[in-house]
Amino acid sequence: MVTDPITGLANSRGIMESMTSYLEELWRRNINFVIMQVFVREYEFFRKTCGEEAGDELLRRIGRVLEEIFGNNAVIGRITESQFFILMQYQKKGAAEEAADQINRKIQEIHEVGEWRPSCTAQVMFAYATADTISEKMYSEMIHKVMMELNEKEENDPEQESDRKAGK
Repeated sequence: MVTDPITGLANSRGIMESMTSYLEELWRRNINFVIMQVFVREYEFFRKTCGEEAGDELLRRIGRVLEEIFGNNAVIGRITESQFFILMQYQKKGAAEEAADQINRKIQEIHEVGEWRPSCTAQVMFAYATADTISEKMYSEMIHKVMMELNEKEENDPEQESDRKAGK
């Protein structure tokens, strides 16, 4: 499965598969891309205060904001909690900065989620991927580290453990 069940965006596996495709394009055709991470710090407090349903609705809302900004020009996914990743090819070097400004502005404009009134801010980090910055060896090491962290998370997640036992 490559889709996050809450947001309908890519999940961690979908992001990793897309990352592989983007890197192949970088190495074969020299098409640069940017990796963006978006984190909404207030999500955890909001979820604990307003409940799981409200938290899920906030995640869906954040996902829709990201889809509005990027449309079909990027791969957007949610890795865990309120951590979203975006992979986007770019033409000019300031593309990530412009997108980050837009993300910050649009996330701050979320003031209503169903009956709840959250106040959100986005922490946006990004890195430009070029043939000079990412080698195949670096990528292999990064993939190994991410997969180990994901496996550790799954092993410590009681909900996923019950899903595995139930054969889901």
